[in-house]
Parts: sequence; structure tokens; C-alpha cells
Amino acid sequence: MRVISTTNEWLFGDFEEAIKRTKSVDVGIKILDKETFVNDPHYHTSSTEYNYILEGKIVIGDKTIIKGSAFIYEPYEISNISKVVENTKILVVRFPSAPNDKVII
Repeated sequence: MRVISTTNEWLFGDFEEAIKRTKSVDVGIKILDKETFVNDPHYHTSSTEYNYILEGKIVIGDKTIIKGSAFIYEPYEISNISKVVENTKILVVRFPSAPNDKVII
């Protein structure tokens, strides 16, 4: 058994810092702090992003998304979190791993 300590949000993916480097999928845990959250509207050109709220509550547009809910961004759909209502932890899965497909708006 190996124990790996990381502060990187991406656990799997085509990233040097990932626990397991792979081109097939990105898996990460994103933590959003309601006090320090800074929105970074963006989209991905080639990957679909699946998000599952493990803890907390956020607002995207006119939708409030709570613990136990999932939301999906297809390529070119804009990811734009309006507000972090409660400190939030999100499981993020993207297919395929494409580290250079993120476009900041």
C-alpha cells in the first residue's frame, strides 16, 4: 500500500500533479469557500464536465444546487457559479482529460 498526500484538486487526469496521470478522465475535488470565492466563468472545448455536490450549496444562474445534486456542462457550455451560499465541496469528473481545453471568459 502507498499513501499519497496531495493538495492538488485533481486526483486523476493528464496533469503532472495528479495522483494518477491518465488521458482518459479527470477526477477532482473542488472546494469553494463562501468567504473567498472568486468566480472564473469558463467553458471547455472538448470535454464534458460532471459535477456532484458532496457538501454545501451554490447558485448557478437562477438555480440553487444543494448537497446530493449533480449538474453537467457539455463542451462550450459556460460554467458560471453565481454565488457560494455555503462552503461547498464538489466531486468533478471530466471526459476526456483535456488540460488545455479550458477557455476563460
